[in-house]
Amino acid sequence: MNNTEKIVYYDGLCGLCDGSISLILKFDKNNILKYSSLQGKSGQVLLRKLNKDLKEFDTVLFKVNDQVYTKSTAVFKIIETIGGWVKVLMIFNLFPTRFNDWIYSKIAKNLSEPNTLGRVKRLEDANDRYIKILKNNFPKNFQLKRMRIAIDCANGAGYKSGPLLLRSLGAKVYQFGTSPNGFNINDKCGSTFPNKIKYLVKKHNAHIGISLDGDADRIIVSDENGNIIDGDQIIAMLATRWKRKKILKGGVIGTLMSNYGLQNYLKSQKIKFIRAKVGDRYVKEKMQNNNFNLGGEQSGHIILGKFATTGDGLLVALEILFSMRKGKKASDLFN
Repeated sequence: MNNTEKIVYYDGLCGLCDGSISLILKFDKNNILKYSSLQGKSGQVLLRKLNKDLKEFDTVLFKVNDQVYTKSTAVFKIIETIGGWVKVLMIFNLFPTRFNDWIYSKIAKNLSEPNTLGRVKRLEDANDRYIKILKNNFPKNFQLKRMRIAIDCANGAGYKSGPLLLRSLGAKVYQFGTSPNGFNINDKCGSTFPNKIKYLVKKHNAHIGISLDGDADRIIVSDENGNIIDGDQIIAMLATRWKRKKILKGGVIGTLMSNYGLQNYLKSQKIKFIRAKVGDRYVKEKMQNNNFNLGGEQSGHIILGKFATTGDGLLVALEILFSMRKGKKASDLFN
């Protein structure tokens, strides 16, 4: 019986199905069951064999070898299979199948109105759209030709978009942390492990190194000499440049962890500085309350209010690179 194939077919559109599957996953500790979508190839073949509407997804089907159970019968068979305390629900199996199926259908339909709930769809061109949005914040003639850039994507969210973005602007890109396997995110790489980007910059004689964290909302930088530039230093450079370009609004929001060197530098530049509690949500809140358009943390989580309402490591990287586009060295930019 151990070799028996037991497959649960369901669809997330069905509220009852979704709740049932969540419960099954919790109690199927031995991974007895397999799961498949009713919209998938095997699910569609099964619906066709049962002479059911190929778009009838508001049900659970339970296939045990060649035997297929539907609706309430499927639920009871699944409960019987996984065992545990949920077997107390088998008491409802004493009622007639027709009655249980009627109850099942009523609950399922009341919990899942397609027009209200919607449906999940994979966005195949998400990276291309994101890159286009980022580039639209800068002049169309913005190019990074003849620039050598090292980038560490931390095996995280930016592993595709980071290198693609830089190459689309003409840069020679040396990439690392672009082979995620579900376990190696931030593992001896990324903004929390700056030695890697220092090494890459020196190895490839890069003009600058960019290091993102796992979800790509933080950034640290290495200049061409391998010196690490943290979030406070990036904020200082941006604040100075934005003030000179008359882009800066109000001043800068930092946190309780911001370096006093940043505070003193901004004071010397006659730029107002306010501290918020640690956390990007508090930085954002202070920015909104004071109508500032620049804020961030030493960790490299920086909010460019001119472009966005939240931190984005690649957006900050582009703003830095835009400042270097005429040949300025990173070491001079952050001096």
